[in-house]
Amino acid sequence: MLQFNISYLLEIKGIANPFNFLVKHGLTPNVASRLLNGKVAQLKLSHVSVLCRSLHCTPNDLVDWVEDHDAPLPENHPLQSLVREHIPLNIRGQLRELSFEQLKEVRSLIAKMKETDHGDSGHDGE
Repeated sequence: MLQFNISYLLEIKGIANPFNFLVKHGLTPNVASRLLNGKVAQLKLSHVSVLCRSLHCTPNDLVDWVEDHDAPLPENHPLQSLVREHIPLNIRGQLRELSFEQLKEVRSLIAKMKETDHGDSGHDGE
C-alpha cells in the first residue's frame, strides 16, 4: 500500500520547523497539520506540486510502498522502487562532531554533488 512519508522527508532534508515550512510554501495550516500527523489519504496535485517544488523532489519521493503480506508484489514490480528503509538521520548531530577540516570537505562534496545533479538548472538551493 502506498503511504505518504512527508514527515520523514522533511526530517532528512533538515527542516527544523516542518509546520512553518509547509505553511510558508503555500499549504494551509489544516493540510500541513494533517500531513505531519499522517492523517492524509489523498493530496491534491496542487499540493504535490508545492511539496515537490519546495523540497526539490519528485512525487515518488513523497510516498513509500509498504508491503501487504497478504498480497506481496513480485520482485520485478515497479513499485518495489518505493520500498524504503527509513534510517533515522541526525545530520546536525553528526556535523557537530566533525572537525573544521572535515566540515570543509563535506561542504566541498555537497558543492560537487549539486554541480553533478543540477548542472546549470538555476536551482536556488532553498
